[in-house]
Amino acid sequence: MRKLNNNGFSMVQIMMAAGMMGLLSLGMMKLMENQTLSEKSLRSRAAVQNFYSEAKAYLARPGYCAKNFEGVYLKDGVEFELEDILKSNGKPIYKKGEIYELGLIRLDSITTRNFEKDSEFKGLMQLVFNFSKVGKSYGAKKYVRVVKLSLELDKEGRVLNCSTLGSPSSFSFEGSENTVNTEGALNDLYHGKETEDSKKVKSLIEGSSALKEMNKNLEKLKESNKQLEEMFKD
Repeated sequence: MRKLNNNGFSMVQIMMAAGMMGLLSLGMMKLMENQTLSEKSLRSRAAVQNFYSEAKAYLARPGYCAKNFEGVYLKDGVEFELEDILKSNGKPIYKKGEIYELGLIRLDSITTRNFEKDSEFKGLMQLVFNFSKVGKSYGAKKYVRVVKLSLELDKEGRVLNCSTLGSPSSFSFEGSENTVNTEGALNDLYHGKETEDSKKVKSLIEGSSALKEMNKNLEKLKESNKQLEEMFKD
């Protein structure tokens, strides 16, 4: 019978430890993948909102909105698609099919909808940006953002001028200055630190079933890590 060295480990113990370390490594790899996909999902949402805020600001500038719609004849309920959004000098700011925000989102289409006159010489219309995410990540694959336009018309319904009106309900990141540092926020969340960014990320996770499930798995992995640390402490 093989005797054990009081100061060492048996082969069985070594194999068990190696097996558990392998499982831990796989768990950590999965955790890192989940963190990467979750972070990309958050960045994509923020990118869409940044695009929306920027586009709305451009269209609010004198001459920008009018350049795209001036001279167009409109009737109640009419809808049409645009290939691009132009600056006041006629050069495009955004083009259908192009990729924006550091490669995170693609602008699939630019359309109008829900035109209606609210008086004889004024009307309202929605300008709709449709996006898709680029690459693999959690959450929705498609996004829609709407800019509301106020139009000045002549008596035949031709657009004389236009400007932005109000803002639609959308994701809570409003403008680029409030974009969350998702990498730091996820790290803080993992280590139980409560910061402004980690609160926003936690709120987003609670609102997404896919991210919520990922967070449950993350909590289980953290608990397993603690147990393994206790086992190998000595």
